[in-house]
Amino acid sequence: MLYVLLILLGALALWWLLAATVLRPLETIPTPGDIISRIADDGLNFYWINLKVTAMEAGQGYLLGVGLAIAVSIIALLFPRLRGIVMQVAVISYSLPIIAVGPVLYLMVGAPSSGDPSATAVLLSALAIFFTTVVGTLLGLDAADQRSLDLVDVYGGSRWTRLVKVQLIAAVPSILTALKVAAPIAVLGAILGEYVGGVDRGLGPALLNAQQASDVTRTWSLALAAAVLAGGWFAVMAMVSRIVNRLGWGAAEVSTTATRIKKKSPLAVTVEVIVSLIVIGVVWTFGLRLFGISEFVGRTPAEVISYLTSSSDPAEGGTGENNFATLLPDLWRTLLDTGTGFLLGLVAAIAVASLFLVFPAVERGLMPLALFFQSVPLVAIAPVLIIVFGRGQFTVAVMGAIIVFFPALVNIGSALKNVPPALVDLVRTYGAGRGTELVKVRIPACLPAIFAAIRIAVPGALSGALLAEWLATGEGIGNTVITAVGNADTDVVWASVTVVTGTALILYGVASLLESSARKRWGT
Repeated sequence: MLYVLLILLGALALWWLLAATVLRPLETIPTPGDIISRIADDGLNFYWINLKVTAMEAGQGYLLGVGLAIAVSIIALLFPRLRGIVMQVAVISYSLPIIAVGPVLYLMVGAPSSGDPSATAVLLSALAIFFTTVVGTLLGLDAADQRSLDLVDVYGGSRWTRLVKVQLIAAVPSILTALKVAAPIAVLGAILGEYVGGVDRGLGPALLNAQQASDVTRTWSLALAAAVLAGGWFAVMAMVSRIVNRLGWGAAEVSTTATRIKKKSPLAVTVEVIVSLIVIGVVWTFGLRLFGISEFVGRTPAEVISYLTSSSDPAEGGTGENNFATLLPDLWRTLLDTGTGFLLGLVAAIAVASLFLVFPAVERGLMPLALFFQSVPLVAIAPVLIIVFGRGQFTVAVMGAIIVFFPALVNIGSALKNVPPALVDLVRTYGAGRGTELVKVRIPACLPAIFAAIRIAVPGALSGALLAEWLATGEGIGNTVITAVGNADTDVVWASVTVVTGTALILYGVASLLESSARKRWGT
């Protein structure tokens, strides 16, 4: 603990030194002293008023998303035939770029009263954490010890009894881990929702106002406030998780053998995907009616498809070109932005994970910093990145890389360490050094983990690109959606979100196929 504290203090001192000397002429990176002085000048009440609104939105979204995810996971466990559909719907929700969904939700729920939390921010916060919580909950429920389950069956217990007496207890550690991961993500969703949710208070509008006023120090101060909220929440959940683990809750009910997952035929997977799309289409259509969304604001799946397959009318100022074709240039721009951020983040993750393996002391020193930056919502530091790096392609790449980097680092770093000892011993027998061992054995052995990291990171990289286009470059689908919202062009908003979501699903599917091929080729 003392070692980590010294590293953090050293990083703080280095920041202060560079900001006060080499970086001072840039006027984009204030010293910690400047930030403290600005907070004192603004007054704590200014930060508290905005922080309170964002915390309320994130908290409500957290409870909604976690509650729904756990309920859906239990349904999938009690009714196994529904599990595939549940997972497909969860994947689709994960593939929805929340930066593009936000304007649609805002059109549906409207703006809040002055000073009140935004319903858009609450819903986006819940959506952002749904998938990861479902995965974590099902992982824990599946980890229940089969012998304990058999004992319940012998005494005539029902599925519900198995769930309450064994599976929920076994799932406690995994659920707490999912709740820990969800904490900073909930803050991210809330701030994103504030950007489009029509609120006059909150960290989101405060950050935008500071950026537009080129107020560098206040931008950094607000980003720090967001980091404190997300990081503090993460730390509290991590402490609860450690306490539970020390008490051994759930450990006695966890299986010591690997869970076998039944492989499904391509036909079964196809059927599940089709059924899932039908379910989403039905929920989409009836949801508009249930909440009384007007025809001016809402669009059904049929109406979106009709718009995408039709052409704009020249008599109404259109070009006569197919509407889907008009979106393709912006979509291509977004895909390029996604690719640059994704590649930068993945390469950086592989390089840093390799560095940590070769020099363990570096990992002990730098991993706490990586955890800290992971706890800072991207939307909170986006204005800072724009001020520091400008509005060019490099800023787009950095935003995408930030989202990709940490999950990939964790997955790849773990895989590099867990290579079969026999392989490592073999190359060491022939006198291989750490570098040869890394290149010849560890990196090839962790290829499945790299592909798994790709699958997880692809939708995130797309969201990062959309955010950068929205806030920085003014190009791509991200800018198209925001412009359409400002022009009240509902057809373009719904069509753009649908196209982006479909693109994210395709990219996720391609990454999943690559991962599956890697697992067949190299194993796990």
